[in-house]
Amino acid sequence: MPTGIQSFMGLSTSACNVVAGGSYDIAEGSVRGAGYEGEYIIGGNRYSKDPLALTMRQDDAQWSDFVYWIVGATFYAEEKGITQATSNEMPLINLFGS
Repeated sequence: MPTGIQSFMGLSTSACNVVAGGSYDIAEGSVRGAGYEGEYIIGGNRYSKDPLALTMRQDDAQWSDFVYWIVGATFYAEEKGITQATSNEMPLINLFGS
């Protein structure tokens, strides 16, 4: 697993598009302190009882939407008890084309 500095440098080089972590870990001071100088946004949604959030490159709205829906679908499946064996119970959506 990469360190925080490696993760934020991955944003700089486009090696990654999303970094998830605790609110403190992805706060602007931490991101800038790790050497990342590009634009970024911190998602407003929380994905656990712990204060976690996602941060991603600001110049790729489609990727941001994709990540949001994948994370949301994962939590929905967990809440509903949907597993690989019962994946046909997962609602179908067509947000990104067929």
